[in-house]
Amino acid sequence: MNSATIATDHRSEQTSSGDADERPRHTRGNTDHLEDDALMDLVREGQHDVYAVLWARHYATACSYARSLTRSGHDVDDVTAEAFTRLLALLQRGRGPSGRFLPYLLRTIRNLAMDGHRRDQRIDVSDEIDGESGPGPADHLVEREERDVARRAFDRLPDAWRGVLWDVEVLAKKPAEVAQATSTTAHNVSALACRARKGLRHAFLSENVAPAAGPCRRVTERLGAFLCDEVGLRERRRIDEHLDWCARCRAAESTIRDIAADAGIAVRPPLEQAA
Repeated sequence: MNSATIATDHRSEQTSSGDADERPRHTRGNTDHLEDDALMDLVREGQHDVYAVLWARHYATACSYARSLTRSGHDVDDVTAEAFTRLLALLQRGRGPSGRFLPYLLRTIRNLAMDGHRRDQRIDVSDEIDGESGPGPADHLVEREERDVARRAFDRLPDAWRGVLWDVEVLAKKPAEVAQATSTTAHNVSALACRARKGLRHAFLSENVAPAAGPCRRVTERLGAFLCDEVGLRERRRIDEHLDWCARCRAAESTIRDIAADAGIAVRPPLEQAA
């Protein structure tokens, strides 16, 4: 699919089926002011024509980033169109990103470009990006987003966990050295560091979704631990029951699964795969 046709394809699709839906319809003219997360929610609800706003808002940045990762204009068009199409398909299934649209779109473009390089045996994977061009604004956006997420995740941890991670991971101190300074044992320091690493991993995953309110807040804050199989049976049942009916939290779960795959973090399979 050519990226320039995405908006018009889904606008015409909505026109043909609009008579059957009596809910108020949002058009391009009255959705330009909405934030990305609100637009994505409308697409999940079936108002696919508003995806054109997301496309128009982020197409130029997406093309610029794809151009930095590919070697021809044809590849830029293909990768950009495929990324937009994949995200639209996810949203139509009630999944996709929860929160900011652009960082998720750029990660999708990066993954598609890297997959293309690996499939093309004529291209050396070590030379995937032209070193002379240097990182562009989109690269800095992705890196800044990832740093901000990591910082927020670290800040969520208890003081003791932050302290031991700083000593062991950042300052590269041995557990015995930390134990001597904190009047404990090396074994206790190692055990605390292990718990802190797990907590940071869970917090990092959960920080990739937009803040929620009400019962959704309790679920999204624990989705990282839930997907890493680090919650008790009662909490697992509570989250499973919530995900059964809450489309927004299912979208958040989908986002976390994609982030975990990119980061190499193992998570439990979806229920339909585990069955």
